Amino acid sequence: MTTPGLTTAAKPATRKTFTFWSGHAVFYPETKMLKVDGSRVRLAPEVTNLLLQLASGDPARTHSKRVLMDALDINLENTLRARAGKLRRALRAGSKESQTLEDPVRSEYGIGYVLAK
Repeated sequence: MTTPGLTTAAKPATRKTFTFWSGHAVFYPETKMLKVDGSRVRLAPEVTNLLLQLASGDPARTHSKRVLMDALDINLENTLRARAGKLRRALRAGSKESQTLEDPVRSEYGIGYVLAK
């Protein structure tokens, strides 16, 4: 018998979609699919994992380099920097207006990375 109002332990709510970069990019975490301006953009698995981390929790906050490196099992900061660059290039390549938009993956000097709203 279930008591109304009481629930069993539930998994944390996962967003069905995550829209960022002034609405030009939509990420579907469950399927790991990224669309930019309506077209699907293919990402390498390690770049997809970085995007998953950046879109998790509060995506408007800056994700520290150390936390990202630990979550992605990366030992070198240069590896993280390279993956962020690959994500930027993939997003810009998929956008028709990429030259007039802000940086899709902003670097916060000495802190980490944040996705453009």
